[in-house]
Amino acid sequence: MKCIMNRGLYLRADGRMPCYCSSGEVITLNKLPDQKDLSYDFFQDYYCKGSFSRIRKSMLEDLIPFPGICEQCSYLDVEGEYQKGLDEKELEWFHWEPSSLCMLDCEWCRKERDRYSNSGQRRLLPMDLFERVVDSFAQRNVRLKMGNVCGVGEPTTNSKVWDQIFLVHQRLGGDILLSTNGNGPYSDRIVTSGLTKIKIAIDALDQDIYQRYRKNGKLSNVFKFTENIAKAKKLQGSEYPIIIWQYILFNYNDSDEDLIRLQKMALSYGVNRLRIVYTRCNKYSERDLNEFPKIFPDIDFYPISQYSQIGLTEVRSIMKNIHHLIELKKFKQAMLDTIQLINRIYHRFALGLKYYTQLLDFAKGFKYLKYDSQLSLHQEEFLEYQQHVKESFILLHKLSNYMGYSEQAKRYMRFIQ
Repeated sequence: MKCIMNRGLYLRADGRMPCYCSSGEVITLNKLPDQKDLSYDFFQDYYCKGSFSRIRKSMLEDLIPFPGICEQCSYLDVEGEYQKGLDEKELEWFHWEPSSLCMLDCEWCRKERDRYSNSGQRRLLPMDLFERVVDSFAQRNVRLKMGNVCGVGEPTTNSKVWDQIFLVHQRLGGDILLSTNGNGPYSDRIVTSGLTKIKIAIDALDQDIYQRYRKNGKLSNVFKFTENIAKAKKLQGSEYPIIIWQYILFNYNDSDEDLIRLQKMALSYGVNRLRIVYTRCNKYSERDLNEFPKIFPDIDFYPISQYSQIGLTEVRSIMKNIHHLIELKKFKQAMLDTIQLINRIYHRFALGLKYYTQLLDFAKGFKYLKYDSQLSLHQEEFLEYQQHVKESFILLHKLSNYMGYSEQAKRYMRFIQ
């Protein structure tokens, strides 16, 4: 079993370190102390202890570190293998949130940002705190593979974000991506900071359509932001950062006319790559990927996986096979198949959600929601899915006992109760 948290770090602006985004947000692995307390060694005192250590130990034993939550996670690989020792040599990914402030009011992250604000937590990630984390890895010659700069806020609202990127680039290396809505302040340091890629959200080419999702945003800002980066790259003779336009497909911006126009404009503004995302949130597009009119040379597609669209007939079949494995006393395979089934059902529940907070609330206790999509579940369908989830967790409790994992069985019982 393999979890991306084995060699990764997710640092929020207020110093919290949750499991990775999605259901993992409801688990805080640790929290950095106040900015005034800089007496700790991050690598030794945090990254190698506590919940981080618990995750690695669980993966070695093919066990779920946080029963009830990990089964929902998009980043858990039940068939993967944890490679012990690599966490001391390479930081596979470092995701940090420079800011939880934003000038936009998009539906998906608005409520999560309000939660953040109402909790009274720090809104900007301080440079000295961030530097202590980075230096702790650098002092041990740990190298970074990938950096991801984003969060519920707009990264460019933290004036220190380019210093943070430069620090990581110089001390740890790595392929660093920043995600922005393109409405924040432009800086020439975008090109000189060591940033590898910049992903700019666009989602429409007309202001009235653009603001349906990017509320309070101005499309003209996005075009100007893109243009400034392309000009600065040309002036300095740099190929970096690679400019990516991310276009989320909804059922109101996915016509042939929209998509061809997008690609032509991307070419004219010096965009290097397009990222077409088939979102799972409400009003998502059901356009056939095979019929996408392609004229741009470099497009990455992120469709809704069939994995997420599991039907009740398939669920019943998998449950039947799991019971057969138990009869054959193939307990480990039955456990892995059960975890994977729960994961797929939770992905099915998430199709069509309106707010990110709904996903987080769902992780703590699922309830019936009416979605705005053709894949909405009728209540009777939801209740059957729900019953299969309940039965699956009961099976995981029993399987843990069968396999001699008494402490794990207790954890599942606490979750079930």
